[in-house]
Amino acid sequence: MRSTILLLTVATLLIPPFPATAEEWTTADTAREAAFVGLVFLDWQQTRWSLKRGAAEQNPVIGPHPSQARLDAMVTGAVVGHAAASLLLPNPWRRWWQHATIVVEISAVTSNAVVLGGLRFSF
Repeated sequence: MRSTILLLTVATLLIPPFPATAEEWTTADTAREAAFVGLVFLDWQQTRWSLKRGAAEQNPVIGPHPSQARLDAMVTGAVVGHAAASLLLPNPWRRWWQHATIVVEISAVTSNAVVLGGLRFSF
């Protein structure tokens, strides 16, 4: 798990120096990307907590009972893929992409909290 957290951190920190578009990567772009990563982290930890207690995952892409390795790989892939897409998109598309995916993650974390009876985490 420490290697996954390290990978998520490195992926987030590498974003600003390597914009793939002619536009400058802004501080706001970094803030939105960090918000997305933070929300994915919360969603990931909520999922780990509930899977350890026998609950089924609701995301059909991940599957109802993924292994810890599969879950970690999917989360890592989502964060890296999101960063890559953000780098490739010019504004205003980048901004819209980041806002839309942040809203999706807020919805997931909120839904998890309702189902779990609060914010529950597993580290």
